[in-house]
Amino acid sequence: MASTSSVIFVTQNRGKADEIATLLGGVPVRWERLPLAHVPGDDLEAAASGRVSEAFRRLGAPCFLENTGLWVHEHGIDEPPAFAPRALKDVIARLGGEEAFWSRFGSAPVRARVAVAYASGEGTPRVFSGELVGQVASKTQGHRRLRLGPRCRS
Repeated sequence: MASTSSVIFVTQNRGKADEIATLLGGVPVRWERLPLAHVPGDDLEAAASGRVSEAFRRLGAPCFLENTGLWVHEHGIDEPPAFAPRALKDVIARLGGEEAFWSRFGSAPVRARVAVAYASGEGTPRVFSGELVGQVASKTQGHRRLRLGPRCRS
C-alpha cells in the first residue's frame, strides 16, 4: 500500500506528473507509468473511471489519473473532430506541418475537456471534470515543446 503522505499519479507522461507535483505545492507525488486499456469513444469521464479502476487493481493502492480531449470545430463541419492532446503532433504532421495546421485551424473554436479520476477501493471511483471553450491560437505560442496555447474565454 502507498504511504498516506504521498499521492500516486498514473500517466505515461513524466512531465505531466512533474506538473501535478508543482500544482500540489509540496505534496509528494509518486509517478506510475502503467499501460492501461484504451477506452474507446468520447466519454472522458467513463474512460477515466475505467482506467483508474484498472490502475487501482494493478497497484493495490489509491491513485488518480486524468483524461483529456480536444474538439476543434472546423468551419462547416457539424461534428468536430476529437483527439487526445498527445495526438496533436501527429495531426500537425499529417497536415504538413505547423503552418498548414495554423492555416486550417488558426482561430477556430476549440473545446478542451478534462476528467480527473480517483480510486481508493471504496465504491466507484470519483470523477471530476471541467471544460474550457476558446479558440485555437492563430500562431505558435508558449515556451514548452509543442507550444500550443489556446486562448480561452469562459
